[in-house]
Amino acid sequence: MIHTQGAVAYTQEVVGGSGKDVKATYKKAVLITVAIVLAVVVVATVTAGSVRFANRPRDYIADHITVEGLTSHLNALQDIANKNNGNRAANTTGYVESMRYVVETLQNYTDLIVSTQEIPYWGFELLGTPFLNQISPKTVQYIRGDDFEVLTYSGSGTVTSPIFIVPEYGCTDADYADFIPGYIALVKTKGNCTNKIKALTAQANQASALIVWTADGSTTLSSGYTRGATIPTLSLSYTAGLMLSEQGDTTLSLQVSSQIVELSSFNVIAETPDGNSSAVVVVGAHLDSGEDASGINDNGSGVAAVLEMALNVDDARYENKIVFGFWGAEEYGLWGSRYYVQHREEYQYTILAYLNLDMIGSPNYIHMILKASTAPGTPALQQSCAVIQDSLEEHFNDSGVPFGYSAYANNSDYGPFVDEGIAANSLQAGAGEVKTTEQRHVFGGIAHAPCDPCYHLACDTMDNVDIDALYIEAKICAQVVHDLARESHLQKYLYSQ
Repeated sequence: MIHTQGAVAYTQEVVGGSGKDVKATYKKAVLITVAIVLAVVVVATVTAGSVRFANRPRDYIADHITVEGLTSHLNALQDIANKNNGNRAANTTGYVESMRYVVETLQNYTDLIVSTQEIPYWGFELLGTPFLNQISPKTVQYIRGDDFEVLTYSGSGTVTSPIFIVPEYGCTDADYADFIPGYIALVKTKGNCTNKIKALTAQANQASALIVWTADGSTTLSSGYTRGATIPTLSLSYTAGLMLSEQGDTTLSLQVSSQIVELSSFNVIAETPDGNSSAVVVVGAHLDSGEDASGINDNGSGVAAVLEMALNVDDARYENKIVFGFWGAEEYGLWGSRYYVQHREEYQYTILAYLNLDMIGSPNYIHMILKASTAPGTPALQQSCAVIQDSLEEHFNDSGVPFGYSAYANNSDYGPFVDEGIAANSLQAGAGEVKTTEQRHVFGGIAHAPCDPCYHLACDTMDNVDIDALYIEAKICAQVVHDLARESHLQKYLYSQ
């Protein structure tokens, strides 16, 4: 997941009961499920996807997702990262091998139509070592990775200037009404815009640089992108940002030397051979990791879930075509999913719904779905997204699992679909956001700590995944895919409100 710090990422609204009780119940359910389906899984593996089981249960895809299956995919991605310096980012051999694993798994064990799609994207490289120092009222040397980070697609420059604390979130020109041209703009994360909008707005108001600080108390640095702006753009930690915002007149010195290069990556697309091509349901997850990270939660967890669905789909049972997408270059700005949806005419089908999975195994998890009322676009599109939200809510409630809501912020692969007017929703278990005391009472875990303490870090390995959380969200997503794919009048069901 890319953190663009758009609309408030997590609300305090939760639905359900004790996280401790739920987790205990699901651990028991996992063991029972594994025991029941173990023989079936073995047969399916031996006979390579061509097996068609009689008398399948109503939610066939969901009922055949297992902890063992999910874990096997995570282990495979971890092995790939281990062989490639702990990295599966776009434009690395780790990504190529991850793509090969997905393609070969689908080709060997399913009857799906599997293809790859080359996608162009802009890569970002630092040409030297960036620095950020405080010159006055006292001298402070900030440490990259701990105190600050360069935002992806930052412009180059060397700047020494006072800072100006921008009120609100720096999303509009009105926030810069009293700004002094040439100063460094210091703005808070989140608000109603992305870091890209913050950077473009700062530049338009003649800021010499932009620094975005995590005023929400998050322990991870913002990692959004600022493509289009030419001024240096940095993210700053909560501690450092709080000090700057409270100490009064401050002068900083910073330097960034960077370049943007044209690169290419690949999506992997797998579709059921049958089903209504005018009512396509897409479920997807980004395949790339962040730079210098194994990316097992972000986003091996989503990949594992989509793979398990693909391995267990029975196209003969579904009215509508299902497409399983594995997106490339998400961490650079949703390039893979955006290219796919903008070039969907190449596939000669009509996409009506999209389900996204991103970071669904966070160790300090909060089960989250998107609140349709916050979706960008028309009220009609929000109502269409609400239909998918209702289905997710139904299955969470039926499972006795508490959940909360997240706002649409276009910081994951649902964004390009919504931008194209397609109803979409997403499941996620949290990134760098800090779990509240109230959320701790519902979901368990640790209050005042990030949902994923290893977000975009080298420690995002197998040890960073809560397999129970992953299992629950994979299963519920599969149930919704099942419902949508069986709907004989999907266009009317989603878009007639």
